[in-house]
Amino acid sequence: MRLLDDLKPNREYLFALLVLALLVLLIEVTVNGFTSFPDSREYLETVKWFENGTGTEYPLRIQRPLQMVIVAAMSPLLGPSTSFVLANSLFYLLSIPFFFAFSLDLLGDRRLAFSSTILFMGSFAVLYWGLAILTDMLVWLMLSICFYLMMKIRREWKTLDVYLLGATIGIGMLNKESFVAVILIFMFLFAARFGLRSREALKRVAAYLPALLFAVLPFLLVQLTMYLNFGYDATFFGYHLMHKTDIRGELWYLPVTFLIAFNVVPLIYLFGVKRFFRTDHAFGWKEYVVLFGLLFLPVVVFEQYSPRISFIVFPLVLPVAAVGLDDLAGRISKRYGNYLVAAFLVLYLVMGIIASNFGDQLRSLLGIWAR
Repeated sequence: MRLLDDLKPNREYLFALLVLALLVLLIEVTVNGFTSFPDSREYLETVKWFENGTGTEYPLRIQRPLQMVIVAAMSPLLGPSTSFVLANSLFYLLSIPFFFAFSLDLLGDRRLAFSSTILFMGSFAVLYWGLAILTDMLVWLMLSICFYLMMKIRREWKTLDVYLLGATIGIGMLNKESFVAVILIFMFLFAARFGLRSREALKRVAAYLPALLFAVLPFLLVQLTMYLNFGYDATFFGYHLMHKTDIRGELWYLPVTFLIAFNVVPLIYLFGVKRFFRTDHAFGWKEYVVLFGLLFLPVVVFEQYSPRISFIVFPLVLPVAAVGLDDLAGRISKRYGNYLVAAFLVLYLVMGIIASNFGDQLRSLLGIWAR
């Protein structure tokens, strides 16, 4: 596998990350247990529906069946709740090598890639929502895989990687509607590669249309199957557009969601922006802005102003924040900069674990926090 080839020279960094991740998982599962949210009951009922037809029907969940089908396959042995947590724990561990490989390819520095991955695996959003009885962790895993493949394509255009990216997007679409943004990014990659003004360019794009079909066909087939067998039409996009209630529809709340999802990361991110674009990266600043806008588009369109929804931009925020952390530590002390980075990352992990275990108390304290 190309992922293993990419990571082989950096196996000691990956090993350290996985050991830390296992330790974090042990603490989270032991202390926090099986965290559930208002959505969790619907997910568990949908798992039962797929498993044996006894659960309550929730069309909005059934039309995005990927994780529920995976959990339903495990449920006869472990039960729905345990299967959900085990699946999310596996997705958490799998996301780490992909996000590390993406960060390494983007930043070209093992230390920075390591810091970027720690910022991901110890983030409040991942520990609080990702390991709970929700489907967000699978979304973040699929996003990590997509951005890893995108980096490979940006460095060297290979047909296999293009088709793998299309297939990964297609699978991701079966879990969350927010993957529409990744389809738009996929199309943007084609436009950036070939242009769309000449007939020759359009011919080249047409040659890769099957890859684009891979990105949308699984979703369309599932929707067609649901409609033919159960009468469910593809209305969940309309559902999100129509159901704008409570604080989640307030535009002022949007920046608050970033602070909750990323906590201190936006501060060090600001230190990293200037240095990030001064060095040689696959993304120029214009392309970065376009990618950020496309990735964040579903949040704005569906007006889902929630911290766990806003976290979707993590592939574009956390690597830059890692650069900012390194730059800030170097400004404070060139001699002890690495030690300052290490101390910050340890404190970040500890605070992420503590905050995730007292998430409900934080919600009550803030008083404005929508789940």
